[in-house]
Parts: sequence; structure tokens; C-alpha cells
Amino acid sequence: MASPATSQPLPRAQPVSTTGPGSPLPPELIKQEQERVTLLLEINQVILQELINMQKQGKGGNVQAPRNADGASKDGSKIPSTEYVEYVVLSP
Repeated sequence: MASPATSQPLPRAQPVSTTGPGSPLPPELIKQEQERVTLLLEINQVILQELINMQKQGKGGNVQAPRNADGASKDGSKIPSTEYVEYVVLSP
């Protein structure tokens, strides 16, 4: 996987505070949940950056376009690379 550091970085999302009056969760669980959400956002950022890089390299395309028996697109849209499809379909 190419390093996203070679491209323009995407803006970082700020974690949402879940604390408030009467919060039923202990502070340790709240902190753990915030760290989990932050990690998921960072993973999504890396995946999106990699997809952008593949699109710039011409590997992108319509992953939902109907295909003929020979694998060609029925509607004339660009067929994405296997690598691109795997990122789109298999990414959480």
C-alpha cells in the first residue's frame, strides 16, 4: 500500500465528546470509546487517501457497472482495476 504521506493529507476529524451531565459511563470507558472512534477515523482516512491515489493513477472506475460475459462494462463506463475494487468492496 502506498504511503498517504506523499499526497495532500485529508483534514483530521475531531473526536466527539460523549461526556455530559448524568453520563452513565465511567470516564475510563468514555476515553476508550473516544480512542476507538479516533482510530477508526484514522483508518478510514488512510483508505480514502489510497482510493484517491488509485483514481489519480487511472485505476478507479465504476465498481457497480453491469458487466458483459467478457467482463467489459455494458454501459461504457471505465472498468476499475482489481486492486481498486478490493479496496472499495472489502474496506469496512
